Amino acid sequence: MGGRWLVVLFAVGCYHPTLQFDVPCTTEGECPSGQTCVSDRCVANGAQSDGAVQLDARVEGNQPDAAIDAPSDAAPPPMILFKSERDAAVPAAMPAMAIVIPHPACPTGGVMIAAVAVGNSGAAALPTITAPAGWALVRRLDHLLGSTLAVYVHVAGGIEPAQHSWAFTTSVEGVAWIACYANVDTTNPIIDEAGVVIETNTTVYAFPSVAPNVANSMLVGIVSGHNSATPTTWTPPTGMTERVDVNDATTRSGTGIDRLDPGTGATTSVNATASQIQDYALLEILALRPKP
Repeated sequence: MGGRWLVVLFAVGCYHPTLQFDVPCTTEGECPSGQTCVSDRCVANGAQSDGAVQLDARVEGNQPDAAIDAPSDAAPPPMILFKSERDAAVPAAMPAMAIVIPHPACPTGGVMIAAVAVGNSGAAALPTITAPAGWALVRRLDHLLGSTLAVYVHVAGGIEPAQHSWAFTTSVEGVAWIACYANVDTTNPIIDEAGVVIETNTTVYAFPSVAPNVANSMLVGIVSGHNSATPTTWTPPTGMTERVDVNDATTRSGTGIDRLDPGTGATTSVNATASQIQDYALLEILALRPKP
């Protein structure tokens, strides 16, 4: 008998028919004892906080909050990064029909910019240049028959040669380099570019202006200088970083500089300064597009 009473008491203690809140209704008679039909739902008499309203609040509190649980905005694309450079020189005392640049450390999909600054002051004609396979000419600048600056772009593949060779139809001296940048748009890497030949005996040379109009583009400046005396070194403008400073131990030199650009308008006051007066200089500036 005692065991059966325990069972009955246990069952009664767990059954609360009058605590069924939020039951649909049309009249008060359809609601359990102690509840009233309000707005087609059964609510506890005189204490809504103990009835359906409180129940609804708990249910709503378990639902995803659109402001909290909504997916966050997509992460911004990575910034363009300079990775490495390799350079080469052909001295005036040993002119050659080619210039060979070692391959820089560059990840697959990295964008490489090559600058080939060569010439021969006594040449009867400017050389024809043959670039390695896969390199596209961006711009070629010539000064009379004695100097050429040719700039190329190439996207690094999974397999690259240990070196890259540019060939010429006449013997030349000069300098060349390859700079690698990561996180550049490989489909359309160059937003804008411009070049100029400045025939001025000076130490300060101003780049032409470009207008990237794309946030976080990378400005890359390239200078080829010539003088009639001793080797030249270069100093970048404030706010830009020098990546290359090379000369052929005599009259020809070059520098490569860069900086991230906000893309808010045309570039201004971008100069490079030589350690001594140059006879002239050839300058190219380009803006790399960040990866989308």
